[in-house]
Amino acid sequence: SYSFCTLLVMSHLISSVNENDEASCEDTPEAGKKLYKRRWLMLLMFSIPSIVNGSMFMSMSAISDVVTDRFDVSTELVNMLGQSFYLVFLLCLPFGLVILGRSEGLREGTLIAAILNAVGAGCRLPATLGPPHFGFSLLTLSNLIAAVSQPCFLVVPTLISSKWFGESERVTATAIAGLANQFGMALGYFAVRFTVDHSNFDSVMFKINLITFSIVAIDAACVYVLFEDHPPTPPAKVPKSSSIASTTRGGFVPTAKMIIVKLRANSSYYFVLLSVVFGCVVAIYWSLGLLLDNCMVDRFSSTEIAISGTLLLSAGIPGMYFGGLILDRHRQYKQLILVSFFIATTLLGVLSILLASPKDLLHKVADDWKPNIILVYTVCGLLGAFLGSLQPIFLELGVECTHPLSEEISSSVLFLAATQFGFLLVFASEALTSYASSFINNLFYTCCLIVLFIVFAMSTPELRRTNMCEAMNSAMSDI
Repeated sequence: SYSFCTLLVMSHLISSVNENDEASCEDTPEAGKKLYKRRWLMLLMFSIPSIVNGSMFMSMSAISDVVTDRFDVSTELVNMLGQSFYLVFLLCLPFGLVILGRSEGLREGTLIAAILNAVGAGCRLPATLGPPHFGFSLLTLSNLIAAVSQPCFLVVPTLISSKWFGESERVTATAIAGLANQFGMALGYFAVRFTVDHSNFDSVMFKINLITFSIVAIDAACVYVLFEDHPPTPPAKVPKSSSIASTTRGGFVPTAKMIIVKLRANSSYYFVLLSVVFGCVVAIYWSLGLLLDNCMVDRFSSTEIAISGTLLLSAGIPGMYFGGLILDRHRQYKQLILVSFFIATTLLGVLSILLASPKDLLHKVADDWKPNIILVYTVCGLLGAFLGSLQPIFLELGVECTHPLSEEISSSVLFLAATQFGFLLVFASEALTSYASSFINNLFYTCCLIVLFIVFAMSTPELRRTNMCEAMNSAMSDI
């Protein structure tokens, strides 16, 4: 029924945007520039597999205790299902850039990513029907296949917004495309945490996997038939970006070498700093979602952990949207980042204290003590919102300070930093939690955010794209 409803919605949208192509254009203030209503359909077709990809990244870690018992494996192996996305991103990113740098790279990359997601979701279907080790092997294979497509879903948001959306809505489109993956993480955490337990794992997970496979397979077919790389008329006058399309003729090695050369020529120390700050912030956010169960399992019920994790991850969705919306209107990159950064750092410190046991804070044992759960819910929701709001602002700032490099290159470098810092943070968190306590681990995260906040506050952003647009407009007005 879910698949059928999805097909009906897609069919309605397809018919509505293709009834009158001339009527689907919105004239912009600049002559010769148009906004097409079907840009929202392109965004939807990209967002659906991105949601599925995010849910596959997070779903097994949310019920690590159930997965451990069902497949007779260790908790570390279950956590590796999520960490595999970090490793595969590093390995597959250059190939993704080669595809996205082609003349039809946006369409080809989205189609390949949608097909890989469908194959990965299909591999999960028999995982719950066989013996434990065979089923876990299929789960691992499905995550590896889905992880291959992750570079597309993390890198493309800035590319699709620059090709299809006007200047006044570009950051909002980037936020919507980026929050699709975040929504998938929250949905994967919520769906399995509230519906799956030791007694019904096989039956419920089979139904969830079947729904997931059906939806993403339908979307892959729609992408093949309907997705367009770019509109007939560009949506806004933007200085031309330096694409990597011209370097793909020589194969993968020349392309990778050219990407490095262009990064060194067009980026600066500020972009290096931005990559480190963005990588650590996003990695801390992802790691909190992956390891929240370990922080709360001793003193909170399964339902309370599920609600806290869902609020932490799902609150990032409105956070990303409103962060992009506010940036579209005010264009104050540094000020917005500093405000969100400061509030998120304060909230993480408060959450660390709330989740700490009396033994951590007062060196006293009180097993029956636990904080007000409503306060924990509130802090988790606010923390997720402000951490999420940073992501679209950082991505747009990365595009600004590396111009005229193409959007996919700057975004890929930022997310490459995020995945690698995330991989290291998960291992560091497990070590700190095992040898010290979850309170020390959360305190370590808070100290990292404090240091990054101070370093970023002392820097000055480079708005190359904005400055070039203003120079072009000034020259046109003089003419």
